[in-house]
Amino acid sequence: MTTIVTWKTLSLFHSTEEIPGVFMIADSRVSQSGSQMVNVLTDRCAKLFEIDIRVHTTNGPECQRIGVAVAGNSLVAHNCVFCMQQILSNLGGESPPILPEVAEFANHVLTSISLDVSQLLTTPAQAEVIIMGTASNGEYEVISVRPSSANPSQYLTETITSFPYVIGSDAKFFLEEYEKLVSPDLPKQHVEQLPFLVFDRLFLNKQSLRATGGEMQILVLEQHELKRYSPQRWNPEDQRYECYMFGIDISRLQIGNCCVGARPWLLDDIQK
Repeated sequence: MTTIVTWKTLSLFHSTEEIPGVFMIADSRVSQSGSQMVNVLTDRCAKLFEIDIRVHTTNGPECQRIGVAVAGNSLVAHNCVFCMQQILSNLGGESPPILPEVAEFANHVLTSISLDVSQLLTTPAQAEVIIMGTASNGEYEVISVRPSSANPSQYLTETITSFPYVIGSDAKFFLEEYEKLVSPDLPKQHVEQLPFLVFDRLFLNKQSLRATGGEMQILVLEQHELKRYSPQRWNPEDQRYECYMFGIDISRLQIGNCCVGARPWLLDDIQK
């Protein structure tokens, strides 16, 4: 299961100013069964997404953007994201739905898709969806929609208030390493960057042989703007980080006269 770490911060990696933000990082590996072959589909799968909410109101269109992370059965997770993208981008009403209402919609979609996929695979198929965005009071909000432990066919919707919030196959290993490094003497900015460093140490640099690995995907919500950074992969031969997406070197990719995003910061920048 995908390892996802979500946390709130007041000190962003590129600034010494206190700017509230929410960070979300995930690996790109899909759990394998049977074959140990690593390919584009198993090792470079998208787990973090931006979804636009567009509402046609009597005063004209209103738009906002939310961040979504998925873990669990890929068929359930990615179909849920696709459904959310299609429906939330074409709404009609007087104002956009608030984040808890979006989460309840995701709950409905996950429940329906999980049932269909479980019948198709003849085995339970579930996923967790984490949604981050701006609440009606202007504060940042993170909500999890995950399977109920009491009834696997149902999903629970919960607002996350304790951070870092970590899920996935290697969540225990991440939290153990995180707790080792957290100390009262650690500068505040280093504490707020710590999840990056732990994730990198365990899953990119050391390339853990467990379920987590591939590329680190990054989503940041700051100043009410959502930013998705290029996935990063550690190249042990060249001893450097590379920006790849689905096995494509996007740092040199041109589509017409456009490049894929701006050149992102790299983990080297915050480890100095």
